[in-house]
Amino acid sequence: MYFFNKLKSNKGLSVISLCLIFGISLTISACDDPSEGKPAIWILTDFTGMKKDGIEFRHQNDKQSQLNTVSDPDDYVAMVMYLMNANKFHTAQIVLGSDGADKSKGTNPLTEFQNRILTAYEHDISFWNSNKNTKGFPSAQEISAVTKLTTLQGQKFDTNENYTDFKSLAPTVKSLVKELEKNKYSAENPLYVLVWGPMTEAAMAVKHLQAKGNTDALERLFVVSHWTTSFLRHNNPSKCTALEEDRVKYGVANCNEDCEACEFLHKEAQNAQAKFRFVDVGSVGQGGIVGGSRPFFGKKGIQGEHAQAFLTSEMGKLFIESNFMYNRPDGSDCATFYTILGDYGLTLNDFYTNGVITEEQERYAETAFKNNANKMMQELLALSQVVQ
Repeated sequence: MYFFNKLKSNKGLSVISLCLIFGISLTISACDDPSEGKPAIWILTDFTGMKKDGIEFRHQNDKQSQLNTVSDPDDYVAMVMYLMNANKFHTAQIVLGSDGADKSKGTNPLTEFQNRILTAYEHDISFWNSNKNTKGFPSAQEISAVTKLTTLQGQKFDTNENYTDFKSLAPTVKSLVKELEKNKYSAENPLYVLVWGPMTEAAMAVKHLQAKGNTDALERLFVVSHWTTSFLRHNNPSKCTALEEDRVKYGVANCNEDCEACEFLHKEAQNAQAKFRFVDVGSVGQGGIVGGSRPFFGKKGIQGEHAQAFLTSEMGKLFIESNFMYNRPDGSDCATFYTILGDYGLTLNDFYTNGVITEEQERYAETAFKNNANKMMQELLALSQVVQ
């Protein structure tokens, strides 16, 4: 099923090769230059630090496990899943802490990322890159070099600000603007900006580029967001000032945390003159991938056979122990990069590229991912078991 009624064309991803690992097909591309087939990724995540109460897990028993993070630890799981697919992407930058949390209440997100995520990643890639079927992962040092902590934690987008002055932009927003100005990107080989939290930094970058009339950079930008709109799942009532007919679909945390940024990007993307592209995949990672993985893990929780099998690797342990609730790990923002890969029942062509998602699309996409959740889990498990 494809939604061809687009206001702007959807150019982009072409995954170029496949390999087999334990009989499971894994998408692997062959180079780091986005112009040669590997999607270039910029992640904006509300990955936060741990609470300063000295308690590592807020829940941990024979059924569930959840880190005691300031915000929801789902982005820990999504980040682990992304890095377990990192050989399929060119990672341009990872920006941590892009949320409304009070940074004084938690430990440094960058320190947690380095000590927890990268330490585990460095251990496991020594096995993955030594295996002809799973090689091609960037080093931990390469990932560390492109991982930054936002200075905008707790701040919001201001619609009344024009963001014209480049020097006044936050460092990570400056970096995004400068990256989009590189000629290695194009409409055919864009920079995919994945939004796993509030849309603050993406909105600032877009408004700056619009103010400067930098249409080339805007044409290179392809935003893919998760749970910034939903007809199916709502965390709470909308706090945003959207039109009454939009209040239901905007009643989600990633929009509520910075209403003006969320509304600005959705509105601007729908402008017929807009140069950037924006796919909002709704909440399909939650209902499709997370919900769809429950049968794979069964009813025994962390003590189940499949969950225990992940523990052979350090990244597998993080995948299982960071946010395993209701008999499955929860890292729903992974829907963004699985959509880009296009091998799991959905592609970017299944969505409008003007920031609009319909209830029909969201229901279709959720079902498609649910039908492919077992395949995703099998691949992650096979990769974990390469580590001995």
